[in-house]
Amino acid sequence: MVACYPGNHTGYVRHVDNPDGDGRCLTAIYYLNKDWDAKHDGGCLRVFSQSDGIRIDIQPDINRLLMFWSDRRNPHEVLPSLRERYAITLWYFDQEQRYQAKVSPYQEAAILTSDQQRVVVLAELKKAQKVALEAQLHRKSVESVRNLLSEDDVKALSKLIRQHPDNWREILDGFGIAPSIQQALLETVHLNI
Repeated sequence: MVACYPGNHTGYVRHVDNPDGDGRCLTAIYYLNKDWDAKHDGGCLRVFSQSDGIRIDIQPDINRLLMFWSDRRNPHEVLPSLRERYAITLWYFDQEQRYQAKVSPYQEAAILTSDQQRVVVLAELKKAQKVALEAQLHRKSVESVRNLLSEDDVKALSKLIRQHPDNWREILDGFGIAPSIQQALLETVHLNI
């Protein structure tokens, strides 16, 4: 997100970036303000300590990168700015928390709608969960294969598949290799078959 405060005592009230578990874990703010002087320009980011009430004012100097937790541990506000103030904000997301945040409206809709609509919504929810689990399984399969195979193993496997382009799946089946692992093997040897 790119933010421009136009000056004229513009600020942003005290808040936390992720009060409700939307997946944001880490906030990163990069400042683009040349020759900033907080005494004359204002516009500092005030970060509050949740536990002991301490507050810190951070001047939005050019090329300053600020990182902090996005949840309730770091309430913050932008103090009134007297001149244009620029910042780029990025968030690091927790994949599982983000997934749960996206699924929650479907779950609520299932509770609030008719039985027939509930079935449709729950089926879509199950489908989304299946896709997420399959993607997770695939990532873990590829990671496991890469950790298990030596460079020589990868070369030998690549040679075997290239020598038998029409029946490589049968060969791998013959070794008892599951289809998900077969795909991971192919990705490891960088073949598009």
